[in-house]
Amino acid sequence: MNIDIGAKRPVRGDHVFLVGRPRWSSEPSFVTLHDPVTERLSKRNLRGTDPADVVQQLGGAGQFVSITTQSWGTVWFRHASIRRIVEMSPGDLALSSDSIGACVLFTHDGEEDDEEDGPGNYFSLYGVSLAEASEALRFHPSSDQVP
Repeated sequence: MNIDIGAKRPVRGDHVFLVGRPRWSSEPSFVTLHDPVTERLSKRNLRGTDPADVVQQLGGAGQFVSITTQSWGTVWFRHASIRRIVEMSPGDLALSSDSIGACVLFTHDGEEDDEEDGPGNYFSLYGVSLAEASEALRFHPSSDQVP
């Protein structure tokens, strides 16, 4: 299903794995897509479209889970696209004023070595503990996924 995001072309709804609404008005809301055929990641800004409406078009709470953070804003993740949630290392937090954080890793990366995850393969949640992120995103890993 194609969805209209206010851009020149609609986007394929089944490729959307993340919808974001930054808390800063200067930053546009966006969708992040993964094309499984080309293995290409892309980010498309929403124009005149409310991100919550986009999430509803994509299946709402049945498909997406959300978290709102003080430092970033609101992010909706396609639940089926979450591979793992891991605690951010002290090195990842070194340039941040936050002392805790979690990273949401996505299934389209498929790599077990989290050190090799590149941009688009994870989303950083500064100021959110691993437990808070896991609970908010309703992600309860099986015992073989625990870091």
